[in-house]
Amino acid sequence: MSFSYTVITDDDFIQEVVKCLTPTVAFFVAKWSGNCHIMEPIIANLAKRFEGQIKFCKVDADNARAIIRAYGITELPTLLFFASGTPQSHIKGVASESEISKEIESLLVSKPRKGRG
Repeated sequence: MSFSYTVITDDDFIQEVVKCLTPTVAFFVAKWSGNCHIMEPIIANLAKRFEGQIKFCKVDADNARAIIRAYGITELPTLLFFASGTPQSHIKGVASESEISKEIESLLVSKPRKGRG
């Protein structure tokens, strides 16, 4: 799948997400997870749709264990929605493009919402 995102590790999460002023979606995945593969094209569509407005970061759970622990990620995929470096909401598991889009739009208008999951 070809879309614009930053691949994040434990080493660069703070710089790429926490210190980022652009609203950010962190997409926590694992190569071995079928549900993560289901979500890839959905995230790709959203990355294209919101290009220039939202930063998308892909976090490989197997290579970012400290981040996983720090944010209490217990299910893959998980999406964390950040505004000014602070998590605003989350979605666990497979979700529709419209559900994710609503969370993204809430970041853009600075109206944090509670995530599903």
